[in-house]
Amino acid sequence: MTLVSGPLGFLNVPAVGNGYALLSLLPSALKAQLDFLLTKTDPLFGLQRMAAEVLGVVEEAPGVKSLVLRPPVRWQGFEPGQYVNIELDIDGVRYRRNYSISSAKSLFEREGLFSITVKQVPGGLVSEYVQQHVKAGSYLYISEAKGQFILPPLAASAPVFVAAGSGITPVMAMLEALAEKDALDGAELIYIVRTRADVIFADRLRKLSEQYKGFQYSLYFSDERGRAKFPQLLKDIDQPTCRKLYICGPEGMMQSAQKAALKLGFRPSDIASESFGLSNLNKTKRMMGEVASASSSVHCELSGKTLSGKTLSGHPPQTLLELAERAGLKPKYGCRSGICHECSCLKSSGRVLNLKTGTLVPEEQRMVQACISVPIDDVSIASW
Repeated sequence: MTLVSGPLGFLNVPAVGNGYALLSLLPSALKAQLDFLLTKTDPLFGLQRMAAEVLGVVEEAPGVKSLVLRPPVRWQGFEPGQYVNIELDIDGVRYRRNYSISSAKSLFEREGLFSITVKQVPGGLVSEYVQQHVKAGSYLYISEAKGQFILPPLAASAPVFVAAGSGITPVMAMLEALAEKDALDGAELIYIVRTRADVIFADRLRKLSEQYKGFQYSLYFSDERGRAKFPQLLKDIDQPTCRKLYICGPEGMMQSAQKAALKLGFRPSDIASESFGLSNLNKTKRMMGEVASASSSVHCELSGKTLSGKTLSGHPPQTLLELAERAGLKPKYGCRSGICHECSCLKSSGRVLNLKTGTLVPEEQRMVQACISVPIDDVSIASW
C-alpha cells in the first residue's frame, strides 16, 4: 500500500503550506459548499472534518480489533503514545471517543497509514458499534493526534512500561519506536491481563522480545495470580532514580503502580500515565446513593441562546450531554472525557456530580463540563 497524492496538491504554495490551508481562507458559505462537493467525491477530501478510510481490520484478541486507517494527506502525523478523537454518527447522534494509536510510526512515514485498537466494553455504545459495524471500506472522522504521553527525544536510561489490558495500545507504538532506533535493549515491560487469551499484540511483543534479548518482557495473569501487587512487581527494577516510567491502564491500577514506584525511588517528574474514559462511574453511583435528596428522575431546564426553552428529563447516571443528545439536541462537545472543556456550560441552579472524580461539584461552581456532569436533582443551565 502506498500513500497517494491529495486532490488539491496543485494548490501547494510555500507561503501557505498546502492547498487545504489556502482553502481555509475562503468565506464560510463558499467553503461549506465546496466541502459538501468534495466530500461527496471522496470523504477524504473534506475541508471541515477529516475522514480516514478503514483499509483493514485485525483481530488482536477476543473483543479487541485494530483498525488500519488511511488519513487524508493534510493529517499531520503522530508521536508514539499519542491518541486521536474518533467521531461516529450512531442513530443520528454524534459520538466522540479517544483511541490511542497502536502502530509503529514507520508505517505512517512509509505508507501513510496508522492504526487504532478498540476493545469492546460491555454496554459501550461506540466500542460495540465499532466491533459490529466498522469494516474495511468504512470511514471514520478523526482529529489530529493529541497527548503528551510520549517518549522524550533523548533518554539517558531505557524506560520502564507498566500496562494493563488495553493500556498496551500506546505502549506498543512506543516500544516499536524504540526498536526502530535500536534503543529497546534495557527497556522493561510489565503487562497485566486477566488470562492468556486476553494478551493484545501477542505476536508483536513476542517478536520484539526475541529480537532484542536485552528487552525484559513479563506477563502477569491476574486470573492465575490474583490482583497485581506493585511493590513486588517493581522491586527488581534497576536504577529507578534515573529512569522514566510509563503507566497505562485502569485508574486504580495506575494509582497503585505510581504509589509503589515513588516508594522505590522513581522521581515524580519521571512518571507518566495515560487514561481515557470515566473511571469513577461506580464511585459516582455510590455517591448518588449517599445524597439524601437525589431523585429517581431529574429535569434539566435550558435557558441559553442556542438551546433555549427546552426541558430535559432523565435518570442518573446520565450526564447533561447525554440528556441533551437523547432529547434530539446537538450541543457542542469535544473529547467527551472531561479533558478539552469544549462542552462547558453555565449552571444557574441545581447540583451535579463530577463523573470523572466521583465527587459532588460545589454549588457555588457555576461552570461545569456537560460530558462529565451528572445532575442529581433539577438543574438549570443558563448558557450552553
